[in-house]
Amino acid sequence: MSLTSRLAPAIAAVALALAATTAGAASQNQSQNLTLVGSPSTGYTAATSNTHLEAGSFEDSFHFKASSASLFEFSLVTMGASADQQITFSSVWLNGTQLSLTAVPGSTGVTYGNLSTPLSGDLVLTVKGYAGGTLGAGSPVAATYSSTFNLAPAVPEPQSYALFIAGLGLMALMLNRRRKQNT
Repeated sequence: MSLTSRLAPAIAAVALALAATTAGAASQNQSQNLTLVGSPSTGYTAATSNTHLEAGSFEDSFHFKASSASLFEFSLVTMGASADQQITFSSVWLNGTQLSLTAVPGSTGVTYGNLSTPLSGDLVLTVKGYAGGTLGAGSPVAATYSSTFNLAPAVPEPQSYALFIAGLGLMALMLNRRRKQNT
């Protein structure tokens, strides 16, 4: 029996192990298409949850569409039953722009943020973090987080329009009164 034929099973085993490792690492990153529900006047919302079964860094992406100019806000909540099943969020990006993360005071694992610039069209939110608390990368885990996304109308509320129109009316009245005083 030649050396090549004796090493073939070992080479095949190494190749299978590498393929399994690569497949496991790829499954750590998740991508979802979200359908937002709501209306243009009240805004749109979506909620989802992600579970990571292996400790380590992840990068999840959420794809959705803003049909009109909207303000964006989100919340992320880790739902692990123990410290080793927690998610630590490191950064959140919306179409390539990093968003600020703010932890809710007095809570564990609740993070939120927003973007005050109106946006529309196809959007991709990318959430980066670590699943598994203090566990080493590759350890089995069931680390879950939920996320909520809201798109609020960027147009002012009807009350704002009413105040604006009342202000314009008051200015017109004052200008008319000045014009009468000057004649």
